[in-house]
Amino acid sequence: MEIKTIFKRYEYKYLLNVNQFEKILNELSKYMSFNDKYGKHV
Repeated sequence: MEIKTIFKRYEYKYLLNVNQFEKILNELSKYMSFNDKYGKHV
């Protein structure tokens, strides 16, 4: 059996206004932390 080492990566990018960004950030903060052992990410 062959091990697959290459995959296709898809990225989607969206333009958000300030209100949309704040709503998404508020929801994500319930499940994620911006400060972790790797430093601050924004």
